[in-house]
Amino acid sequence: MTTLVADAPNASTKKKMQTFTVSETLPLPASKIWEVIADYGNVAFSHPAILSSEIIGDQHSVGDHTQRVCYFNDDKTQLLEEKIMDFSPENYSFTNQVTKSVKFPVIPEYTRGFYKIDDLGNGTSKFTFRMEFRTKPALLGPVMKGKFKALIGDYFTSIVHFAKTGEKITKENFKNIKNN
Repeated sequence: MTTLVADAPNASTKKKMQTFTVSETLPLPASKIWEVIADYGNVAFSHPAILSSEIIGDQHSVGDHTQRVCYFNDDKTQLLEEKIMDFSPENYSFTNQVTKSVKFPVIPEYTRGFYKIDDLGNGTSKFTFRMEFRTKPALLGPVMKGKFKALIGDYFTSIVHFAKTGEKITKENFKNIKNN
């Protein structure tokens, strides 16, 4: 069951939520895409903006309530902590809830991403990512929406490259990957 923003603590219908959906057909079967995104603690291997990432705690398998931290700079002062909700490997889907934000203008309890992969057959799949978030200050919402949307497009490109080659994505090599 997907947790909607109305379930967020102290959600107010008067507050402006930003939402967007990015969906793309990828040249790999759903199981191959799932292998990459379900390797939750190693998202930095397939995400061009994340420098390093790791599972928080001593969890040995990925599932509901698995938590990770993603670092966006070398000194690890810009980060997001996240946890999985509604983990469904059989449906290739989960919700990623932000639980802590440092040096990002998002409000954690109102920020989540919904991942869904559909196998289209013939070695292709459709990856759909939907994001809901609020920013502080609220006026940053539309700006961040554009940035997040572009970043997710880059993430799709990175996932395909990583799944095909096993080459870790970095800011440096991503420019070449994106241009090919």
